[in-house]
Amino acid sequence: MFMSAVANFPLRFSEILGQSRAQKVLRRLWDSSRLAHGYLFRGPRGVGKRSCAVIFAAHLLCPQPHVDGGCGQCPACRKLASANHPDLCFVRPEAGSIKIKQVRELRRDLEYPPFEAPFRITIIEDINTMTTEAANSLLKTLEEPPSGNVLILTATDESEVWPTIVSRCQSINFYLLSVAQTTAVLHRLAPETDEDGRREAALFAEGSPGTALRILEHDMIALYQRVTAAVEAGIESTGHAELELLEAAAAMAALKDEVEMFLGMLRTWIYEKMAQGGSRALAGSRVQLDAVDEALGQLRRHCNRALVCEVLLFNLQRSMQRVVS
Repeated sequence: MFMSAVANFPLRFSEILGQSRAQKVLRRLWDSSRLAHGYLFRGPRGVGKRSCAVIFAAHLLCPQPHVDGGCGQCPACRKLASANHPDLCFVRPEAGSIKIKQVRELRRDLEYPPFEAPFRITIIEDINTMTTEAANSLLKTLEEPPSGNVLILTATDESEVWPTIVSRCQSINFYLLSVAQTTAVLHRLAPETDEDGRREAALFAEGSPGTALRILEHDMIALYQRVTAAVEAGIESTGHAELELLEAAAAMAALKDEVEMFLGMLRTWIYEKMAQGGSRALAGSRVQLDAVDEALGQLRRHCNRALVCEVLLFNLQRSMQRVVS
């Protein structure tokens, strides 16, 4: 799918926190007036790659750009702010991957000149999800891009990006933020959340404001407290404890695509127990980490989400019983 939606994105670097290195590189690029046809923004998920890509685009599409991005006042910037600029487009994964159909649509649209700006900026997100056919098709565009087009690709740093794609783009690296920076981002974007909640989310997110926002949006901290309490209460093996474990598993499954993120929070809980316990607790925690990894693999193989969550929580509870006994 070929989109042009950028609502609620910042148009200046002064509106975001962190990524000072990437900002310096991008400023040098637009100051030099020598643009590459392809850029690869690599870094952890949720650290501002897409926001920086939009700010970079705003500077290029704005007829009187600010030193920090777009001016924010002209018709072009107003179109960006209202998600209506025809020369800024997105390609995003559909059902977990970017498919050949999407890249074919992109290549067809790139053959036409930009509508009103000197450039058309296309941001292709999560290119590591591309199918083989889509990646091969994109390579042809990167090798011989139509004039007036700039492509910005994004990928997580742990993902495998085709070397042939990397070699045809200028890479710009992004990094995790500090807990203080992440908390400050949440203060700006989620002011309705109390300070303790923002800090807890920032700690769980480990430097990814995007992850922290999703934790708050889905009320994962409360669910984390419920799940860990249910696992620990399950040691008693009462009927009520088992029912609570099943209900907690159902609440986990209701997270749908966010379950993987929640498993990361459970991993943090296990690591904390490892740091506090002795050798026997350490062995039990390793069993629990294996259980989380197994659940993650099952989810990625599209196994039944509810069943995976139930089995995981009972396995976590069973390993705790062994440590206690």
